[in-house]
Amino acid sequence: MVLFPIMINHIFKLFKPVLIYAHGAQAVVAGNFFRRIYKIPLVARLYGLCNMDIFLRRADLALGRIYWALPEILAFKVKADLYVITADGTVDPNFCRASGLGDRILLLRNGVDLPKSFHKSDRNELKKEEGIAPETKVIVFVGRLEDFKRVDRILSVSQKAKEYNQPWQFIIVGDGRERVFLEDWQRKYDLPVKFVGAVPHQHVWRYLAMADVFLSLHDLSSISNTLLEALAMQIPVVCARKGYGIEELIKDGATGYLVDDPDNPDEVIAKIGEAFLLRDSLRLTAVPLKSWEVRFEEEFTRIDEMMELRMRYRNTPEKRNLDG
Repeated sequence: MVLFPIMINHIFKLFKPVLIYAHGAQAVVAGNFFRRIYKIPLVARLYGLCNMDIFLRRADLALGRIYWALPEILAFKVKADLYVITADGTVDPNFCRASGLGDRILLLRNGVDLPKSFHKSDRNELKKEEGIAPETKVIVFVGRLEDFKRVDRILSVSQKAKEYNQPWQFIIVGDGRERVFLEDWQRKYDLPVKFVGAVPHQHVWRYLAMADVFLSLHDLSSISNTLLEALAMQIPVVCARKGYGIEELIKDGATGYLVDDPDNPDEVIAKIGEAFLLRDSLRLTAVPLKSWEVRFEEEFTRIDEMMELRMRYRNTPEKRNLDG
């Protein structure tokens, strides 16, 4: 840690960068130190904003909450030249207005690039390869097995579906701290749930391609990369009504169904049943999603505009303090 500033300082002198691009709140705070030394712009790349309620003064300002929010609080205190934040449903548009940063905030949803081969995938053939009968409906979740993802709710749904003798198979793709607990639950009640574990991203498409429904019952926000990928593949989605912008993506009877109470397995099961009918009737509506190329182009264009603005005012009487 002691050598880190020395090493970074050497790199700056050697390569003479014109921009600092900091990933994550801690990196933004560190990047601000070098921005002030070398007088170059700072771009802050943040992946959502889980502590937004702290900023909007809507949360209990207990020391514990402030402690976990501190990196994000400091990241915004430095007033970077541009904040590129993932529009993952955790960022309230009110925050963008209340922050006082104006057009320094750029909210962008992640891109989706479908593999060319997925169109050739036969769902029943993929089920057969997994040892699943063609008539069995497959419900897939893909993501980290962490507490805020609330995969336990999916197991509650599978348990209720088993009680109702539904011919459903749940497939959970991913790994995390909750996996041991969830697998113990699955074994105890012999639930129709298969844990695949972590797989390379190129293999995720295989499980999505065999899905009759994509299910997500998150706490913070239902908007995730895998939800966007499921929509791009025109798989009906059933998810919790969680996250700013989720209603733009999931429209009942068009792209899937939203669940008002994800802790109510009966409501979730009813929505899944409707989603099966939606797929079978071929009434799914395509969602216009951007490719990663377009997504990056939007970001790079905004950074170019910021750099041009700095150059324009650097040596003029109207010079602006763009360092905040």
